[in-house]
Amino acid sequence: MSKKFQISLVAEASDSVGYGHAIRTGILATSLREKGHKVNHYVLGSKLNNKIFRNTKFIDSSKKVSQKTECIILDFYNNLSKSDINHFKKQTKKIISFQDSKKNNKFKFDGLINFKKKNYKSNSNVKLFYGLKYLILGDNFTTRKFKKKNYIFLCFGGSDPLNQIPKYLNWIKFSKIKRKVYIAIIKDSKKLSKFKKDKQFKIFIDYKKMEKLMGESKYAICSGGNILAELLALNKNCLCISLSLNQH
Repeated sequence: MSKKFQISLVAEASDSVGYGHAIRTGILATSLREKGHKVNHYVLGSKLNNKIFRNTKFIDSSKKVSQKTECIILDFYNNLSKSDINHFKKQTKKIISFQDSKKNNKFKFDGLINFKKKNYKSNSNVKLFYGLKYLILGDNFTTRKFKKKNYIFLCFGGSDPLNQIPKYLNWIKFSKIKRKVYIAIIKDSKKLSKFKKDKQFKIFIDYKKMEKLMGESKYAICSGGNILAELLALNKNCLCISLSLNQH
């Protein structure tokens, strides 16, 4: 029998950085538990209503990560500080980080995970987990089959922090595209009010069957984060809009 470990996963989630980090570590936490490891999953941010977070602790400070473990896996975009790292080092033997931002390269991690291209100067002391085999997707995106319907799926992350949805809905109208558009977002916004009255558009807020909504679409317009990987796994034709450096 392979050795079992105690592992903590820590991610951030907010309107500004999105919710993909929390969801990705939630999927990983579930997988590690199924393999028999003891896993603590923390999300730095407000509570999210999704079954993947039923064993998650939502915290307002990284200092509340207190269990001693063999390894901590971090999933942050830009908001890691030196004091955070110093605190984590007191709790664990090894720190591994998802590499979504070059800004975090200044910290000395024991391992880095990046399903995209290599983005780190070689260091013999750093274990590199690079390539598509480290792309983390839920089973629903890789095993289920969906009957295709004739609509466009549109999503720029859970919070649409750069307010792209109104921009592209206006573009669809200007381009005289007649196909129905299904829009997914976690939190409602006043900026979407006028589109709710338009029968061409249907807005899904904090929808619980996202994989079905994505899987049944014919086309998709999306940002370049995890949602793009999920749509490609579902074999969708995507217009991808890069909204940040880590999405290039």
